[in-house]
Amino acid sequence: MSDFSKPIAVFVCFAALLATFGCSGGHDSAQGGKSGDRRVVGSVGDDQIRVDDLESEFKNVYGEHTGSFYKDKRALFLLDRMVRRKVLEHEANEQKITVGEAELDKEMGRLLNEYEQSKLELTLAEKSMSTKQWREKLKSRMIVRKLTLKILDSAKEPTEKEIKAYYEENKMDFKWPERVHALQIMVDDESKAEQILQKLKAGADFGKMAKKWSQSPDGSAGGDLGTFSRGQMPPAFERTVFEIGKGKMSGVIKSVYGFHIFKVVDRLKPRAMKLAESHKLIKDILSRKTKEKYFAQWLTGLKDKWKVKTFPERLKKVS
Repeated sequence: MSDFSKPIAVFVCFAALLATFGCSGGHDSAQGGKSGDRRVVGSVGDDQIRVDDLESEFKNVYGEHTGSFYKDKRALFLLDRMVRRKVLEHEANEQKITVGEAELDKEMGRLLNEYEQSKLELTLAEKSMSTKQWREKLKSRMIVRKLTLKILDSAKEPTEKEIKAYYEENKMDFKWPERVHALQIMVDDESKAEQILQKLKAGADFGKMAKKWSQSPDGSAGGDLGTFSRGQMPPAFERTVFEIGKGKMSGVIKSVYGFHIFKVVDRLKPRAMKLAESHKLIKDILSRKTKEKYFAQWLTGLKDKWKVKTFPERLKKVS
């Protein structure tokens, strides 16, 4: 059975440059052929996907194969993806969704900025693809992405009642870990850091000293690093601030950035989150689930509209 209802992975890889290669659909399929043709493994209306299309897709995504790619389970996944992509391309065309040249130029520029020109040319050569072909494939994916976002945006947002119900059913999943609220002063000279430390020990105000001496961006805010849990700071900083007590200061700590002095303003014990604290997180969770379900149902509905057929059993008889 085709996994047609799952949200397609092509949208996840769209933002990456290589998606315009790896998600390639091979050469254009023949139009209007008979479904009885044993080389046809899928169709969307009269638009066919043949064994050689699938083989080309397999090579683009996974590289060269041993000659029996049709026995690989990944071939079925790719077949399903190719069918879904064709469905979305047909639907986008029907809805007259377009991408202008300026918009396409901007996206190409963005991707090229993230990719070395020499590597791009090499990759295109390996895929036997010209820059013009790549541009057309990118345009096609941008159009499909526009359609996808349009559909996802039409899904309803979770209600306050749903958010509260989810919170009540999953309270144990929403907890604050142990956290520390800390300040820091960072300078580029160890002797200067030691001098500052002595002034702090003598009673100088940490926040004022940070504003005056710290070379870290947070210096203007009195060295305030905010509240953070384990795993959010460099290991050396983390060990220091989680070991000293509330209201205490560290000694001078050396790092690749400079020389630091930390002060722990507060230590917060692990506790359960209140509804208001977990509200945005829960809303995001429910919104994602709702959108995924809505998109999957919508995509499934297109299967009949565009007369989708797949013949995965024919792969077993490829010679």
